[in-house]
Amino acid sequence: MADCLFVDNLAPETTADELQELFKEHSLPLLSLPRMRRRFAFVKCEDNQAALRALRLLSGRVELHGKTLWFEHSVPRGKR
Repeated sequence: MADCLFVDNLAPETTADELQELFKEHSLPLLSLPRMRRRFAFVKCEDNQAALRALRLLSGRVELHGKTLWFEHSVPRGKR
């Protein structure tokens, strides 16, 4: 089952392609293009291990457009 991550603190000019490239640079395959919102996005990782690896490698450690990105497990609306 795929694990979805919430990516926070995106600059408004950040694109889905840039996020996808960031994951690719760290050998973290995504199942689909990131779903972009104004200052955040959702990404679907290949599996739970890939999601945990992304959290460990990327959250608070990478920047795009001068903004440090923060990653968390995405929780469905009904389960918050």
